[in-house]
Amino acid sequence: MPAKKRKAGAQGWRASRPKHVQESELNVGTRGVMITCDTHAEKGAVREGFDVLAQAWDLLAPPRVAAAQDVASGGGCDGEGGGAGESSGVIDIAREIAAESAALSEGRRFFVAQTGCAGFVVLRLNAALADGASGSPSLLELVNRVYASVATDGELAVRFVARMLPCQTVCRAELPKIATAVRETVAAEVKRRGAGACPATFAVQFRQRHNTKALDRDEVIRVVADSAKLELGSARVHIADPELCVVLEVVKAHCCVCVVDQWQKYKRYSLRALQGADGGEQPPSAAPAAASAPAGGSGEE
Repeated sequence: MPAKKRKAGAQGWRASRPKHVQESELNVGTRGVMITCDTHAEKGAVREGFDVLAQAWDLLAPPRVAAAQDVASGGGCDGEGGGAGESSGVIDIAREIAAESAALSEGRRFFVAQTGCAGFVVLRLNAALADGASGSPSLLELVNRVYASVATDGELAVRFVARMLPCQTVCRAELPKIATAVRETVAAEVKRRGAGACPATFAVQFRQRHNTKALDRDEVIRVVADSAKLELGSARVHIADPELCVVLEVVKAHCCVCVVDQWQKYKRYSLRALQGADGGEQPPSAAPAAASAPAGGSGEE
């Protein structure tokens, strides 16, 4: 019998398959920026998100090398004593080198975290960059700067991104986990504001996508509002124009926790609404949900 012919490429075809990268998935503890867009427009939204966040970051946090040079130029000797001046010069160079190394090791600021949900992307913050530490802007400051540029300066314009929100943390989509994550995130925001600047009003926004174990909307809002009030003290609920808004986006088995402070000013954090664009995803008014959620917030957007 004639020998069987082997199909072309039968050998070694498995080795050429790209490996699945687990670190690119949405995980508990992820911090970054949450983006929504039209279905099948994720690539354009990601590219656009990277661009506007890079511009906003550069406006808020100048390069560390330049900052180190400023410190070096102002922290040296007045030129008295040759030995001291030379020593100071060595220290200044060391500072510049250290600052440049830090900038190089910092690398990319954001990476894509796959959510498995069409029209919903999270840009994960580089783990080497602490949120709001070491001179870097906080996620809330960064996103607010994007909205400020779109609303007032006109410096930035977006086409694909519908909404952009700071995702301070990600937890499991379980009510006790969500309540704990919200309390910790709200506490961090209150601490950032400082004494005497605690918000007087707040609200809760909730939405879930592709969650196999659907959560009860009213129960989530009630429990989360009670958890937030533990840190907000006497703050009262104001759904239309809260000073602080807790936005919960449940996607599959995870919940993105976002805390924002310009809910009404930036039109519920909708870039399209802010630009006056039609179409796309728009968060509807929270007012109709007030009656069904007296404990503190609105329901699904």
